[in-house]
Amino acid sequence: MKLIPDAKMVDIRIVEVPYPWKGVVPERELGSMENRSFIKLVHEPTHTPFSVDVGSSAFDANQIARLRAEAKLAFIKVLTGDA
Repeated sequence: MKLIPDAKMVDIRIVEVPYPWKGVVPERELGSMENRSFIKLVHEPTHTPFSVDVGSSAFDANQIARLRAEAKLAFIKVLTGDA
């Protein structure tokens, strides 16, 4: 993946979350019913995609919020070369 040292968190958007999270996340983030374990993100300025496997366990709303934030942090670390 190409490094983007000046990447910012505000430029990262979650585009898809595991379908079982329906009702806990915004509808625009739900994608395929087959997606059971991935948070999919994109860096908007470069259209660089990234996925994080969060497993298929049942999560409550607080855990989901934490996992969404951790996915964004993981992506920004990869983009800036801090991973």
